[in-house]
Amino acid sequence: MKTFYKNWFVYLFSFVILAISFIGAWTLPIPEIFKGVVAIPGAVALLSFLIQFWRDYTAHERALELMNKQQDFALGTASHMAEVAYNKHVAFCEEYMARVQSGFQELMRDGPTPKSMNIGGDLVRIRLKHAAWLTTEIEDKLKPYEMAVITMGAKMGTLDRDTRMTDEKRTKVVNEIFSAFGLVGGFDRAQNEEEGLIHLQKPIDNIRKILGIDILMALRQGASDLAIERLKEAVNIS
Repeated sequence: MKTFYKNWFVYLFSFVILAISFIGAWTLPIPEIFKGVVAIPGAVALLSFLIQFWRDYTAHERALELMNKQQDFALGTASHMAEVAYNKHVAFCEEYMARVQSGFQELMRDGPTPKSMNIGGDLVRIRLKHAAWLTTEIEDKLKPYEMAVITMGAKMGTLDRDTRMTDEKRTKVVNEIFSAFGLVGGFDRAQNEEEGLIHLQKPIDNIRKILGIDILMALRQGASDLAIERLKEAVNIS
């Protein structure tokens, strides 16, 4: 379309010559043979108009074809990258979720111990391993749970090593440990947003969001409901 606008003066000039020529040939009181001569510039202008229109049209078609090829290339590249990214996300989520679940089993078996740091440490290593395919938002949502488990194990290690700790301080640390243990293990309900970030359900929910599980299930359910409705309509019609 830009090509037509670019050459507007050619069309305007041709139209003006065409109009003057044919109006002159039609209205001037001259012999018929001269009217034909007067009409010649109009015929040439009409031919020029048609030739220019064809050139602009073919140029426009070539531009559209080139744009479509570029879009197809961009779409193909984006689709490939999206597929690769999704596969990477699946690999990360499976590995991360497996460690979350095995860490939960360790907490159920042993309770909070200095070894609890290993659970958080393993989660951090898995996240860093796949960091190239994770957004900052995803990482920020996973870090609180990891740090809570690491801090819980570190505090248990402090209790074991620090024999000079006062009873008051020891009681405070123990309360902090088991408060975190209740949230990390999913036993206690989070009372605020900060506690909600370290609740066991939080990393699970974040993993589901990464893969779009809720959206996929909603789409699947919607497709199933639509298929059932169409099947009912077909049965009623028959």
